[in-house]
Order: sequence, then structure tokens, then C-alpha cells
Amino acid sequence: MEELLREGVDANRILYLSLDRRGFKSITTPEELEERIEEMSPNDDEGCFLFIDEVQNVRGFEKVVLAYQEEC
Repeated sequence: MEELLREGVDANRILYLSLDRRGFKSITTPEELEERIEEMSPNDDEGCFLFIDEVQNVRGFEKVVLAYQEEC
């Protein structure tokens, strides 16, 4: 993330979810994960960078990640 910022990427285009921190611990399903990502995403058609720490806490997270990957 720091490298992206140094390269001039707008901080609003970098999404970081740490699923072992307060406010994110309750995310346990793919639907909840996708909902939170959508809430945090900028409301435009430009892409963003997504970092998810402790993603293994969400059973079935692969479906969500693959869906976002396909949009790129």
C-alpha cells in the first residue's frame, strides 16, 4: 500500500480490510465481505486496489475475490 501511495495512487483508491480488527470481526460470510467492500469502494467506474488481511476468516471468500478479479 505504501508503494502505491509513493507512486501517486490516490489513497481513496486503496481499500484495506483487516478482518481481525474491531468493526470487521463480524464479517464471516462472502455476502458480508462483498457488502463491506461495496460500502468502502468509490462510487465511480475507476478501479481500486483491495487488500484483505485475515481473509481466511471468511468461509468462501474465494468467490468474492474472483468476482472482483473478473471485473478488472
